[in-house]
Amino acid sequence: MSDNLNNPDLLIVNVPRCMIQGGLTNDEYGKIDYRLLHNYLTGYAKKWKGCQDVGADSKFTDICNGNFYSEGKRIHPKDYIDIKPSRDTGANRKFNKDNLEKALDKNDAYYYYDAEFINDHQIRFKIYWCPIRIVKHVYSNKGNGKGRINQVKKNLIEPYFNNITPTEWNINFPPPSSPQPQDQASS
Repeated sequence: MSDNLNNPDLLIVNVPRCMIQGGLTNDEYGKIDYRLLHNYLTGYAKKWKGCQDVGADSKFTDICNGNFYSEGKRIHPKDYIDIKPSRDTGANRKFNKDNLEKALDKNDAYYYYDAEFINDHQIRFKIYWCPIRIVKHVYSNKGNGKGRINQVKKNLIEPYFNNITPTEWNINFPPPSSPQPQDQASS
């Protein structure tokens, strides 16, 4: 497997705000809709690492490149990452150690993402590509035993990503190439 997938890596993506939240301001919508964020950043991670979707029914992983699997997780604003499967988070769901172990066995890497900068015009994302050996090491030493790594900046980003030269993408919102569709009822 190439070093591209087996080593820590960092992608920075600068995106116009209108591409993510339809141009709604921070006051109208809140800081950002994290439900949409996973889909956008998974798309960037796929292009960056040459991966494909695993499928909608996947329980423990999001993308793959051949037999190399990776799961995406958000860095929470309170500086933690839940590495447990999404099926074990949320209302009326409980931590399941077996599911966490299946996810850690299935994946060769995790990609963690964060919205580093947000204003009414731009969002700057960081996507951290983290090989499973690092995830397991940090979790075994700094994890809470219930699928969470706390103090992500101190325990994961500073020791493994501070000396990486990032790849940076600037995404521009293209203007429409043709006139907007006319109201079909008036034709």
